[in-house]
Amino acid sequence: MHEDGPSAEPVVFLHWLRCPVHAQGRVRRPEGADRDVASPKKTAVCSNCGHRCRSRYDKRLCRARDLRVAGWTLHVEFERWRVDCPGCGGVHVERLDWLAKNPRYTERFALHVGNLCRSMTHTAVAELERLHDSTVKDLSKLYMAEQLRRAGTPAPRTIGIDEIAIHKGHDSRVVVSDLERGRPICAVVGRPSPTLRVYGFQQSDAADAIRALLAAANVEVNRPAVEAGLLVLDAGGDFADGVIAYEGNWLGGETFVSFDKKAMTLLAVQGQSARLL
Repeated sequence: MHEDGPSAEPVVFLHWLRCPVHAQGRVRRPEGADRDVASPKKTAVCSNCGHRCRSRYDKRLCRARDLRVAGWTLHVEFERWRVDCPGCGGVHVERLDWLAKNPRYTERFALHVGNLCRSMTHTAVAELERLHDSTVKDLSKLYMAEQLRRAGTPAPRTIGIDEIAIHKGHDSRVVVSDLERGRPICAVVGRPSPTLRVYGFQQSDAADAIRALLAAANVEVNRPAVEAGLLVLDAGGDFADGVIAYEGNWLGGETFVSFDKKAMTLLAVQGQSARLL
């Protein structure tokens, strides 16, 4: 559903910078002495290099959709500059932190739409917020990108690997988790071998994913222990029970970390320091 429909709600414009004040049709604008900002802005930040510029190349009046309030659809009217940036030597539009990458919407409205998409279909969100389906999809992508930015780049120091069943039968996933942050990193489709090792020689998707994660996180692995079969994900024969990761600098010395009591006992018998999570 498009934004501009015959049954659209009344619209209110909020003025963050100087602009004309009048009423037209179903559009209502603020009234009173505080409808305009006391002083216009004097600087703008270049969106390319981040340099703060005191002069502008040109300006234009823009409008962005904001969160609705009490059934009213709010739009923000603001003055946006283009600056001839002395830092990078080009003409670029100014950067506004509260504006989404799609300049027709504010950042908080984009996050609001993305949050709705977690529990509703895109079509339902489009009908609720009077947006086009493609617009909802674009805003949900911005929401997911923001969630990834807040979560940070996966750099686990201790990883956990477990197999979970999706439903009855043999449909399962191998989930690799960051034990320190307590969140999943990736999921591998298929059932792994019960003798899968962290740095073993068996070729599988799970083993490749684990090696890539350990390499990205600069995790130090005791190669003799791996070759001897001590550092395995399944020490007791049941893959769903075994999780072992190793990182000497963080734990101090040659310390192994495991969910599996059998694996911890095996390491203790071999004279290795073990810690149960």
